[in-house]
Amino acid sequence: MWRPHDPAKLALRGGLRTALVLPIVFAITKLWWGEPRASVIAAFGTIALLVFADFGGPMRARIPAYLGTAAAGFALIPLATVCSRSTVAATLVMAVVAFLVLYAGIVDGYVATAGPAALLVFTVSLMIPAGSDAIGPRLGGWALACVFAITAQLTLWPSRPQAPVRGAAARACRAMATCLRTTGDAHTEARASAREAVTAMERAFAATPYRPSGPSGPTAALAQLIDDLDGALPFSHATPEDAAANPWPEHHAAINAAAAAVLDGAAERLASDGEVAAPIDLYALDEASEAVGRSVSLLRASGEVVGRPALREAFRLTALADAIWNLGRHALIVTGADAPDQRDYEEEAAQMGALTGRRAELQTHASMESVWFRNAVRGALALAGAAFVGQVTDATNAYWIVLGTLSVLRSHALGTGTSIRDALLGTLAGLLVGGAVIWVIGDHTTLLWFLLPFVAFFVAYAPKAISFLAAQASFSLLLLTLLNIIHPVGWSTIGTVRLEDVAAGFGVSLLAGVLLWPRGAAAVVRAALRADYDASVAYLAGAVELLQHRGTLERGRALHREALEAHDILDTAFRQVLGERRAPTELGLDAFGTLVAGAARIRRTAHALTRAHELWRDESPGDVCTTALAARAALDAETTAVSAWHRELAGAFERAAGAPDAQAQDAGLERQVLSWARDPAAVDADGARVVAWAGQHLEVLRRNEPRLAEAAERWAERGATAHAS
Repeated sequence: MWRPHDPAKLALRGGLRTALVLPIVFAITKLWWGEPRASVIAAFGTIALLVFADFGGPMRARIPAYLGTAAAGFALIPLATVCSRSTVAATLVMAVVAFLVLYAGIVDGYVATAGPAALLVFTVSLMIPAGSDAIGPRLGGWALACVFAITAQLTLWPSRPQAPVRGAAARACRAMATCLRTTGDAHTEARASAREAVTAMERAFAATPYRPSGPSGPTAALAQLIDDLDGALPFSHATPEDAAANPWPEHHAAINAAAAAVLDGAAERLASDGEVAAPIDLYALDEASEAVGRSVSLLRASGEVVGRPALREAFRLTALADAIWNLGRHALIVTGADAPDQRDYEEEAAQMGALTGRRAELQTHASMESVWFRNAVRGALALAGAAFVGQVTDATNAYWIVLGTLSVLRSHALGTGTSIRDALLGTLAGLLVGGAVIWVIGDHTTLLWFLLPFVAFFVAYAPKAISFLAAQASFSLLLLTLLNIIHPVGWSTIGTVRLEDVAAGFGVSLLAGVLLWPRGAAAVVRAALRADYDASVAYLAGAVELLQHRGTLERGRALHREALEAHDILDTAFRQVLGERRAPTELGLDAFGTLVAGAARIRRTAHALTRAHELWRDESPGDVCTTALAARAALDAETTAVSAWHRELAGAFERAAGAPDAQAQDAGLERQVLSWARDPAAVDADGARVVAWAGQHLEVLRRNEPRLAEAAERWAERGATAHAS
């Protein structure tokens, strides 16, 4: 038996809010004020704020989002009204405003969510011709809608389920903390649970249609926190050999305890959206990490033999501490708390990163290589075309041509055509039901007022709990009800006009989809993923050069910026694909999340090596010993091998071909580093340790190769199945 899909009762609550508020606002403007020009804007404004702009997240973030949407309406309504009587002005201003509103959604999810609401009130104001004397009543109707709708959103069932990504991150933090506190046989099970929790978090992040990784502080920090958790997981346990040796038991206990405490605090803050001010002690973690470095230096200075387990465990503990330190800092930012400054190179890199500011974000996507930019251009041209058609045909309700275009426009022609089918069927169903109801009611306007709350309920309930087709039907029924209350002319005239106008809008949308971008976002994701890997591998090679004092910090920054920009392009392309109806077939979320995490791990490695160069005081050329030269050469060879494998993997993405076989582990670099560390002729104690840790980072990348290869195989199989169908 079919049932509405509304497990969290969000659609039910939204429907009840709309059923209560919309009739009140409409009654005030129609019965008390008696101003039809205000009634239409008040009705559509209420729908925009209650149905389209239903923001989630904590209250401190939702209030500015609603106020920003209200401010946008106050700016757009006068502009639309002034241009509403000129075909040229209406067409041009629609193109400009639509592009700016759609493109601005790249900033973050709140702006993207507010975009359709702003376009709705702008479209209605633009496509109903009026003189400048209508600006006052229209703004009054919008103000009334804002007061009632925003108040209802913040007071009537104001709680929202926690964002899936943040809740999943909190669970992953708890699982990781349990893993660090668990010893013995139970540790294996705890580690598997942590891996599952991190995978679930990455899946939730990948499945978010509006990216939670925009440039603003909290949203960018949430994306970084996810990277931190994934990056910390490989360092949460030692190899069986190193665990048996356990060369640093006191450091092992100290770092695990400090890291688990940070994870606990982060989980509490994330789970409560920052309402619980759980402590996050980064100072204790810093102290424990620095103690490891001091122990390694003392061991080298004492003349004792530096063993393989000692170096490996020192690296693991330091890498774990560094990842959890960053995680704790990002958790503080996500939940709106004060956080310590970033350290060393990381602070400088963050100033130039592609994800550090709204201006940089918009500049990154200002090209046809960006799916977001392409869709903004196509949407603007389609909506401008619809506005032109509505103006030149002098359609009675021309705004429905533009709204019809907006409602079905997708990122490829197939998705648009599928939406048109559902929208036409929904419109027809709404007209038939509404026509029958109005035919029975006749001229009894009081009965239409009685019907209005029920229709308003389904307008908000149907899109989330039922289907797009049902949403179109309920919207058509609402139109018949509202317009017959304002001007009782019967259902046949309004219904015929509604169907004609919507069909015209759908035709414009389909034409735009066929002419401007028929293949859609899915066609560019493979190329974007390859570019992400290529840029990340280039950053890794540059970081190794800088580590060995052969590169420059300026080049490292440029490579870092290019890697972040490539990832940003990929991220937005995939989130656009989520809106395409073939996306579940063509792109598996699990495989995609694994592959994207692989590129992120390369960037984290490069970033760690770039920071490590400051710890190594390079000796002069005359002081370089033979063992140091051999270790450096081995590091270069290992970097080349790891980079080549990932480049080959990236090439397989674009061809949808099978992944290369994972490389066998090579102990050559580790042997060379141990020889250097034990060489009495070596004058630089820091160099051996830094190169050893660089080698361990590369080994982590190698250990991840089988997982990436398996994901790439699943990716290729998905693509083959999709193209065959």
